Amino acid sequence: MSHGPTYAPNGILNIRKSMLEDYGFCPHRFDKVWNQGVTRVPNQVMLMGTRFHDFADIFFEYALVVDSAKWLEFIPKEFIPEEVAMATWFVQAEQARYKTLSEQDRLDEFLPILREFKLNSYKLYLEGTVDRVDWIDKKKNQAVVIEYKTGRSINHESLTKQLAMYALMYHDMRLQGDIVGLRLINPRLGVIKDYKLERWHTDKVLKDIVKLRDAIRDKKFPAKCTDVKFAFCRMCTPEESGIKDGFDDAPMNNDVNPERMNFRFSDVYK
Repeated sequence: MSHGPTYAPNGILNIRKSMLEDYGFCPHRFDKVWNQGVTRVPNQVMLMGTRFHDFADIFFEYALVVDSAKWLEFIPKEFIPEEVAMATWFVQAEQARYKTLSEQDRLDEFLPILREFKLNSYKLYLEGTVDRVDWIDKKKNQAVVIEYKTGRSINHESLTKQLAMYALMYHDMRLQGDIVGLRLINPRLGVIKDYKLERWHTDKVLKDIVKLRDAIRDKKFPAKCTDVKFAFCRMCTPEESGIKDGFDDAPMNNDVNPERMNFRFSDVYK
């Protein structure tokens, strides 16, 4: 997590997808991360994901001023082999997309509508940053959210939740194009997968938001832990998790961001 919670001028907390995911995973994890300021130290996989996002963003700054046959030369020499493999796959996928659009006389759809853009819904108090938004059919004014993931697995539920939140915010901001779906790009797995926006996606995410706001109002963040969750999360002590046996010596992550020491949730119902 790069920064702490933010609030609207009237004191209401702005909700992000990562907040919903933390609360859904374990309410106590949400409390530790977003209220108490406990952070995770970035590991190598997380850092590679950040570097790939930066590469994919900068790629479009120069793509149309260089012959597409030379795009592989954009890959930084500083990348380790695993990063080179991901970047190579990504560039080749963009070369194929460029060729298809060129053949269809649709090159005006190649460059993203938006990249690394912060979205906000002032009506629903939501916020998030979209990796990229592309035209899927400019004549029909249809666009898709592009989401970069570099993990070794795909969380389909998380992606549909992300799609719903992005669509709600995009609509509220009245940005160019109508969001009709999300396109996952995972260069590690070599996967491009499309998700169509359905009504139930937005209905479910709105219900999840209500549950989270109720928890904030009531200040109820019970631990809902299991051995597997604890091994993955490590945001609290074995005693807090309720599964103390066998984890007495397990290292905990108690790094608190000093800038967030005084952050506390306001009563959103005042």
